[in-house]
Amino acid sequence: MVLSAADRFGDAEAIVDGPLRLFFTQLTERVRVAAGAFTSWGVPLSLSSRGGAVDW
Repeated sequence: MVLSAADRFGDAEAIVDGPLRLFFTQLTERVRVAAGAFTSWGVPLSLSSRGGAVDW
């Protein structure tokens, strides 16, 4: 979803919070970094095989 938004909107603003401004391309990179960190910690990134539910 984030990748397709970056393709569609590129350098348009995705997040504006006071002085913080992230463009879709920047947001995509941050999401990739976060996803890589979660994966390295063993957190599953896709819940579709579980029907969207997480067993805690």
